[in-house]
Amino acid sequence: MEDYYNEKIEKRQKKNLIKRILVKLIYILVLPIIIWNLAIIIQTLQNPNETPSVFGIKIFCIISGSMEPNISINDLVIIKEVPQNEINSKDIISFTVNGETITHRIENISTDESGDLVYTTKGDANNIEDADTIKFEDIEGKYIGKIPKIGKIILVLKSKTTLGIVLLVLILLYIFEQKSNEKKIKRSNERIEYDENKK
Repeated sequence: MEDYYNEKIEKRQKKNLIKRILVKLIYILVLPIIIWNLAIIIQTLQNPNETPSVFGIKIFCIISGSMEPNISINDLVIIKEVPQNEINSKDIISFTVNGETITHRIENISTDESGDLVYTTKGDANNIEDADTIKFEDIEGKYIGKIPKIGKIILVLKSKTTLGIVLLVLILLYIFEQKSNEKKIKRSNERIEYDENKK
């Protein structure tokens, strides 16, 4: 009987351990994205005409295959704001043209009639260069890395409604975990008390 009881306790402990690991994984993966998105939403409300950034870092979700195989659809690219003298030929940059943000590679740097630097860009997977040259003020920043295939999560969490729902779920998970821990402590104390009374 005691062996059966101990086996039940062991199974319950394993189940609880798996639950705790899953909850912690959700916190580790989703919480940073939520915090980032909240910072972005606040910045957008304060400066609606500027692309939001956190400590000079911007992130963009890739929605086309023009930079394959280096950057794929649904990759999240990390872009850093840099001074003009740090932008060179063959660098990958993100730039905004007509309200659309594009991430392509610089093919050539030249000067226009006014003597200003202009940049010719091209997607690695494209056969031809982009039709229009861009200026430094169009550049959002320089590519410094990517997180593969996580862009879909960012796009989903960009919705304020979805973000609110996810936050609520995380809060409820936290409350549930706390209540579960309280019950475990209570059961453990009862077990100790029971064992002591048996002696």
